[in-house]
Amino acid sequence: MRFMFKLSWLLVIAIASGRGDEIVTSPDKTKRIDCGSLNDDVSGLNATRTAKLFRRGKLAWSFKALGRGIEFSWSPNSRYLLFGVTLESRDMDLYYVDTDEKHPREHDLRIGFIESQVDRVLPKLRTEFASRNRIDFDQVNWRTPNRCKFRYVRRQYYEAGDAILSIDFKARPVGLIIDKIIPLEEGG
Repeated sequence: MRFMFKLSWLLVIAIASGRGDEIVTSPDKTKRIDCGSLNDDVSGLNATRTAKLFRRGKLAWSFKALGRGIEFSWSPNSRYLLFGVTLESRDMDLYYVDTDEKHPREHDLRIGFIESQVDRVLPKLRTEFASRNRIDFDQVNWRTPNRCKFRYVRRQYYEAGDAILSIDFKARPVGLIIDKIIPLEEGG
């Protein structure tokens, strides 16, 4: 009986501490992201998503956005956090946080500018695609603690292709760099 009381009390403490649906721990284990959903959209497609950065157990930054979900990728040295918000439309907004800043904040990487540059290169196809513009967070490749590369997938009506993008977090200003654009072949 005493064990059940302690277990129930620990559950109450965990819920009251604001922990979300998922915890994403940094590689050095000194930071974590607690992410969750307010479940304020019945469909789940445009719910309020939350992310909170804790450094050594103390809240350092928080973020809210509407969408389907949030995905994360930590740099190997646990300094930079790359994250994407999957919107209701299945497109993605892309941000980063320098988690070592005294007062961390998110920086919008303005992926919309990349979309227009990629569109200028892609040929018009006969096949129509449902809109989907996102990066694959399972494939983020951290080349160094300050540089990463990843594939950006662009599907928009009669245009389709991928781009290999990179970020150098030491560059000023930090921004997305197009390394290569790969048009999707007809029927591909």
